[in-house]
Amino acid sequence: MRVPPRGPHVHVTVAYPGARVRATGTAVRAIDGWVLVARSHWTEDLRTRSWRCSELEFAVTLHVDTLQTGCPIAVKGIWSGRGIQVRHVAELPPGRLSPVHAHAVPRDRPPGAPGPATDLELQLLRDGTITNRYPSFDGTLRVVADDVSLATRLLAPVYGDALRVERAVFPQRWRRTARAALRAVDDLGIACASGTAFLDDSNPAETVHTIEVVAATEALAQALTPIADDLVRVTSHVEVDA
Repeated sequence: MRVPPRGPHVHVTVAYPGARVRATGTAVRAIDGWVLVARSHWTEDLRTRSWRCSELEFAVTLHVDTLQTGCPIAVKGIWSGRGIQVRHVAELPPGRLSPVHAHAVPRDRPPGAPGPATDLELQLLRDGTITNRYPSFDGTLRVVADDVSLATRLLAPVYGDALRVERAVFPQRWRRTARAALRAVDDLGIACASGTAFLDDSNPAETVHTIEVVAATEALAQALTPIADDLVRVTSHVEVDA
């Protein structure tokens, strides 16, 4: 079982105006300037349609004379608070922006294997008795909970030997704090994407929150301060170049 994180809170590196920064993505010529679009937001209509920089809230504004549209690049420069004053540009092979992740081909679950959540499980998820559930393709049901004994006692009559209950890495009180803090992040209006991800491959039933921003601000760092380390993963398109 994974040991709960020891860090006091989520840490992000704020990009202050004047900081040296770097970013990678695909260059796009907008009507009123150049922008850099991260791989996670790239679509072909960005190349074929006309856009204004303000319409592409998920993109990094680049203060530069000229680039090649559709070209994967890495840039370095000075962060203005709204964009990058570009000092250096390097072209990248397309593969540098499209990492390949190998995934096993899902198999059919064995007959009688756990499927969608039952009414009992939905209630336990709502009241926090269990944190999450994950029906595995090996025919088992992975469950994480604060109280392993209680969750086992309630679900064993339903799933028998197929049940696997593990203690939650992040207790419910930490998750409640995180949800409240993430609502404050939503109010900032700077997240260009959010969602959840597996904590690690060893237990897909344990999930963490994910946030994607163009650049980390001091307001974002303050909003995330109450959240336990590792419970939220922040991806910033603009990174401070140490």
